[in-house]
Amino acid sequence: MSSNLREKKERSDMYARNNPLNTVPFLTLIKRSLWWRCFLFGVVALALGSFALSPTARAVLLPPPDGGYPNQNTAEGEDALFSLTDGADNTAVGHTALHNNTTGGGNTATGFSALQKNTTGGLNSAFGEHTLHDNTIGGANTAIGAQSLEQNTTGYGNTATGQAALNLNTTGSSNTAVGLAALLNNKTGGANTAVGEDALFRSTGKNNTAWDVGNSGRGFPLQGARTRSRGRR
Repeated sequence: MSSNLREKKERSDMYARNNPLNTVPFLTLIKRSLWWRCFLFGVVALALGSFALSPTARAVLLPPPDGGYPNQNTAEGEDALFSLTDGADNTAVGHTALHNNTTGGGNTATGFSALQKNTTGGLNSAFGEHTLHDNTIGGANTAIGAQSLEQNTTGYGNTATGQAALNLNTTGSSNTAVGLAALLNNKTGGANTAVGEDALFRSTGKNNTAWDVGNSGRGFPLQGARTRSRGRR
């Protein structure tokens, strides 16, 4: 080998030995850096996946899935509590139950379209199909039985037990109707109490009280029926 070739080879070997890229520590550092990047990527991906499955993240989905929500809200059924924003302590079970509710709290709706139009009303309880269906801001109402208090909008403190009891009531408040179609035609009257089937059926006034047992409640008691009423029907 000529002296020129020998010198070139020696310079090449010297350069290779002195090149930091070819040192063991440098190669190890690169490997560790790549491993660290993969590790960080995995941690970030896992964190994002967990957040996407958390209740807080689910609450902002449109439409939200059924089940439990923040602020002690529970919804089960298609579009139940569909419009919820800040309302708390609500329970909606049934198709479109509490559908329009936004900030109303403490409501319980069980049945198809129960409290469907409620927006900010609170402390309402509706059990049965279309119970308190039209209620918007009315509060502290209790409706048990299909179509009871169905058309109530802003009335408050009403209690209706029985199918269609207080069905046409809109703004009347503090009424109590127990029985099929009791106080059916009342719309704005308040402080009425009707107990019995069709009790105070025609009444539209206020401060009326009627107990009807075994009769239609329309002013035609059956023979031997025990009735008691105060005020006009």
